[in-house]
Amino acid sequence: MNPLENVLVPDTLAEHHARLGRAGFSRAYTWFQLLNFASLVAFKDEGFKDKAFKNAVAPASRED
Repeated sequence: MNPLENVLVPDTLAEHHARLGRAGFSRAYTWFQLLNFASLVAFKDEGFKDKAFKNAVAPASRED
């Protein structure tokens, strides 16, 4: 038996989309895929409920 067998099992795109849905994202799209790599974009329509996430994504504007 190979020691690396079942160590890093890749998830399917369907599993990633389902995980994003369970995390509260209302829409998720695969916007790029090449060979074994994919980029996903997801949206939450109800607005930002998580203040830490909101600050990480869109920090408050600074007054110079």
